[in-house]
Amino acid sequence: MFINRLINPSSFLTAIKQVFCRESNPQQELNKTTILTEVQKKMYYEADLPDLRKTDGALVFGFQVEGARWDINTGLEESFPKASFSIVPVVNCKAALISDKEDKTSYSCPVYKTIDRMMTYVFPAQLRTKYPPQKWVIGGVAMILDIPGAADTFAPGKDPTL
Repeated sequence: MFINRLINPSSFLTAIKQVFCRESNPQQELNKTTILTEVQKKMYYEADLPDLRKTDGALVFGFQVEGARWDINTGLEESFPKASFSIVPVVNCKAALISDKEDKTSYSCPVYKTIDRMMTYVFPAQLRTKYPPQKWVIGGVAMILDIPGAADTFAPGKDPTL
C-alpha cells in the first residue's frame, strides 16, 4: 500500500484501529487506541518482505523524513548536506492500546500530508533513534507523505535504482 497516494490517510489508519478493536475485544473503544509504527529494513521493491497475512496492521510505503535521514541500522540520523528529505523503508502501521509509558529510544515524529504542514497533520509515528528525542523536536524533524516529484520516483513498475 502506498500511503502517500491516499486522499485521506487518516481514514486508512482509523480502519487499522477498527480492525484491531474488532479482533482484540469487541467492547474496546476506538479512542483508546493509537497507531504504532515499526520501520522495516527493506524497501517495497525488495521481494523478501514479511508475509502480509502474518503481519498485524498494514505494511505501507511513502514516508519521507524532512530535516533528518533514515539509516536502516541506527534509525534517525543527521541529514546529509544539501539533502532535505530521506526516504523511509516500508513501515508496519499497527494499532495498540494507548500507553502512559514514555519510550526514550524513539522520537514521536509528526506526519504531515504535504511539505506545507499547514492543517495537514495525520498522526505521530514512532521512529527509533540513538539520540535524545528533543534533538529532533528542536530540529523540526517531520515525516511528509507528498513531496512534489518524489512520489513518482517510487511508483510501482518503475525501477527505483535508475
